Amino acid sequence: MRRILCLAFALFSAAPASAGFPKRYGWTLKSADGGEPVALPKFKGKVVFVEFWTTFCGPCHDALPLFERLQERFAERGIVVLSINNEESPDVVKKYLAAHPSKLKVLLDPKGVVEKALGLYGQPAMALFDTSNQLNWSAVGFEKTTIEELTARIERFAPGPRGRVPIGTLK
Repeated sequence: MRRILCLAFALFSAAPASAGFPKRYGWTLKSADGGEPVALPKFKGKVVFVEFWTTFCGPCHDALPLFERLQERFAERGIVVLSINNEESPDVVKKYLAAHPSKLKVLLDPKGVVEKALGLYGQPAMALFDTSNQLNWSAVGFEKTTIEELTARIERFAPGPRGRVPIGTLK
């Protein structure tokens, strides 16, 4: 039933294709681990990937390990991966994380303010911002090809070494 609800949200949700980062960039969200709140403006000038999830969303659970690997892969290049729990109480999230620890920085948005401001409805939802804080890509729902598309987009915007390209491959 949970997967059906998440899938229904994904099928009937639409994300704006070219919206810039909202002027309300001053969000500060509490950390699920009780640490310091995270002020989103501190990430200006960095590529930021944000994933929104809920504890009852099956596809969110499937995607989480892939996002953790994404963070590990791009950590040296300064990519920021934020995991925002959407519209659930801190107690519910903490209980879930006690049973399912995450390597990602998990933030709490019990009213779903950030996701709604970005025009995303449903879980899992994702948003990728370039170094100019422009929304480059967003999606609701998760498939195996999602991580491939996301990785390619991050590669395009990620600062730092991009690897070697064999001579003659670029025209």
